Amino acid sequence: MEGILFSSSSRPSTPGSNDENIYQPSILGTRFRLRGSFPNFADYTHEFMRAYSETSSAVSSAPVDVLVEREPGHAAEGGHTRDTVGVHASKHPHWSFAADVLAEEPRTVRWRGRGVTVRRESDMSWHVGAELGSDRRLVGEAVFHLLRSIALYRRDTAAGPLVHASGVLDRQGRALLFSGSVLAGKTTLLTESVVGYGATPLTNDRALIRFGTGADVLTWPSYASFCEGTILNYPVLARAADAFEHEGNPFRTIRHDRPLVAGFGKDTKRIYPMSWFTDATGASYAVSAPLGTLVITRLVPGTGRSELRELDLETETDRGRVIDLFTRECFDQSEPSFLPWHGMPLPRSPWTADRIVSGLAASGVRVLALEADPGDLAVLEEIL
Repeated sequence: MEGILFSSSSRPSTPGSNDENIYQPSILGTRFRLRGSFPNFADYTHEFMRAYSETSSAVSSAPVDVLVEREPGHAAEGGHTRDTVGVHASKHPHWSFAADVLAEEPRTVRWRGRGVTVRRESDMSWHVGAELGSDRRLVGEAVFHLLRSIALYRRDTAAGPLVHASGVLDRQGRALLFSGSVLAGKTTLLTESVVGYGATPLTNDRALIRFGTGADVLTWPSYASFCEGTILNYPVLARAADAFEHEGNPFRTIRHDRPLVAGFGKDTKRIYPMSWFTDATGASYAVSAPLGTLVITRLVPGTGRSELRELDLETETDRGRVIDLFTRECFDQSEPSFLPWHGMPLPRSPWTADRIVSGLAASGVRVLALEADPGDLAVLEEIL
């Protein structure tokens, strides 16, 4: 396969030597050469990458160089603020934050509340200044967020769309995607497939579909985002949630002071590194797989029933339903979360919703519509 998700060719070198620590992950086709002059600078990035069971060797030829250094003195606080720009937009307060623009050439911004100043020296060279006294957990989180943001804006859109979906592998090793709007139940179906039916997880929130002789899915390294009610439904996740809160955890950037509650709204979301989910369940993520099934998802609590129907893409009604899904749930004409604070243009995809549906039909992908009660997901036995 020409496209890649990531490769993780080495852990950072042993701290304490005079050699620079180097870590080389790749995300959505962009290879990074992450360098740092102090220990543990790449541990947060590795905490995501170790969630995968394998890596892909097909990476872009020239790496994007990212240097992470401690800022001497209070250099990060100097400079005149020219403007304020959004970095990430989210209903979760921790993940909705802005940056102060310190300079345009080279583009230099200070991320508010993160303890870092990011300088784009060129498309292939970036510098992260970690302020003295900053929380190393927040710095590590910011570095990984930077890599994902760069990768999103550098991805190859000609091969296929980036869609809003969670996914697992079915029993034939093919990708099974659950797509739908926010709170449609995508994470619940992913979790039940893995914990209840032993499926291999593939992606949490976004999937890159690549069309060629068939259709393939590449995963996207994103946070494990769970409603607390979902966590409480699975004892392995509830235990892992409690364990994650201990004071010495080097990857906890959000403090949850209250016990878990049985809620399923945005105000009861908890967000963890992907390795939290793999450690809790013992299931590592796959990197990619041929696309076998797409499920348009809608979970409705309290109905006590499930309805599963296979859609016929040759009929106007069913085709229109899938076109409507991809009109709403693609990231190729707008980017609602990862904002262009760095000044790079959003890549525009030639894959219209109608063209995506034609690609699914030509590739023989099964498309299902599911409406079910989250309290009874036995229908997954049939889907998997």
